[in-house]
Amino acid sequence: SLSLNQKAQGWAVVGVTAEDLPNVIHVKQHDSGNLRTNGRNSALAIHIEYQTEEGYTKHIVYSKNKIAATRRQFAPWESTSITSSTQVEDFSNFDIPLKVEAPEGWTGRALITFELSSMGKGAKADIQLTPGDDETGINNVNANLNPNDDNIYNLAGQRLSKMQKGVNIWNGKKIVIK
Repeated sequence: SLSLNQKAQGWAVVGVTAEDLPNVIHVKQHDSGNLRTNGRNSALAIHIEYQTEEGYTKHIVYSKNKIAATRRQFAPWESTSITSSTQVEDFSNFDIPLKVEAPEGWTGRALITFELSSMGKGAKADIQLTPGDDETGINNVNANLNPNDDNIYNLAGQRLSKMQKGVNIWNGKKIVIK
């Protein structure tokens, strides 16, 4: 949990070094209070700094709000300048594709920093990280794979009310109507 208590311009930050990271990290976040942008240093963000044999070489920020290009370096342990910044549309539930974003020679180790900075009086954020389901970062896909559903479909997967000219799919079989 990160909290600004009663300061609108406060700063809360927690950093950890993590090893043997999965290809994808799933993020669940819940915030409360009156979160709002209060200047160029405002942020609710997760920073990932990738380690290679040459040290920490890539720094990506995932944030709830747009990060100002002119903002100051915020944590004393930050080892690299921000390489890229992504404003996440749904910051409450998203995936970080670690392997996809990693620089060549990534050791599987990263510095992960959670930041709540100048987001309003009483702002609070709880952030939970868990391993993602797979390398693509696609989670919880539900499909009804019943080939005997008695519906008719075209090749684009659209359900049809009756057979049409061309290729139709019915009971899992292709049927051609000329």
